[in-house]
Amino acid sequence: MTTAQAKPATASTTAAWRPTPLQASGAGRSAFDAMQPIGEYSNDKYYMRQSLLTSLPEKKKNRFGITKSDSPEDALRRQHIYHCLEVMNGYMDGHMNYVVKAGGKPAGMLSMSELPDNRGVKINGVIGLPDTKGVGVHAIRAAIEKSTEVGGGGRVELNYLPSNSENLRAFYTKAGFVERGYFNDAGKYVTHMVLDANKAKEFLRNTSGNSPRFIS
Repeated sequence: MTTAQAKPATASTTAAWRPTPLQASGAGRSAFDAMQPIGEYSNDKYYMRQSLLTSLPEKKKNRFGITKSDSPEDALRRQHIYHCLEVMNGYMDGHMNYVVKAGGKPAGMLSMSELPDNRGVKINGVIGLPDTKGVGVHAIRAAIEKSTEVGGGGRVELNYLPSNSENLRAFYTKAGFVERGYFNDAGKYVTHMVLDANKAKEFLRNTSGNSPRFIS
């Protein structure tokens, strides 16, 4: 699961999580129970990058020694990994960064920033390692909690890069995000999406009990 966002003008520092009204109201366990803040230089970030690189499908050769094209499954896996690396390199530093863990092991990362004027938070980037499930849902739950904590009522924004797959776009739409415009960010055409406070509460109710996990 990946998404990448345009860099905000100012960077926020990582803050410790405190229980929010949404979490306290019975919308499920806190998403931050399976997360921890990370800094610029982190063993978890190194582990994540190495895990991505070692998960790349092996290039195969035919009997003449010519490299064969990827299978459809390998092509999708390679695209996912390259996009995760792009997000890590360009969108995960200098914001509120967290590692998402499954069974005590890093399974993904979330970067977000607080928006001004009580408008909630903006997701800068989300990545999930191959063979994981639930990282994206978990990241959105965490963003909603953080938004509520900072006075945004659960409102969350993100910018959708064209390199994301249509499946991921459908995922955000199903989660309740609505497209609010398009613009050019440093030469990349992005779609601005917003999850409002009411949809955020509905999302928390519908995903109560979700936990990230490895599937193989």
